[in-house]
Amino acid sequence: MVRAMKFKPDLEITAEPYQRILHEIKKRKKQLLITIFQISKRSVTSHAVYRQLRRTIRHLRNK
Repeated sequence: MVRAMKFKPDLEITAEPYQRILHEIKKRKKQLLITIFQISKRSVTSHAVYRQLRRTIRHLRNK
């Protein structure tokens, strides 16, 4: 038990760079998910606008 307590600070020092890397990966993953969501939302919106525009053009042609 004493030996484990003795090495705990060493483990924390050793793990620190890996924790920073893990934090950076999580941050980038979150950022990527937000970007993907924004792109998909934009795509859905632009697709709806495109469909409405096609309907309007078709309607004007048929008059």
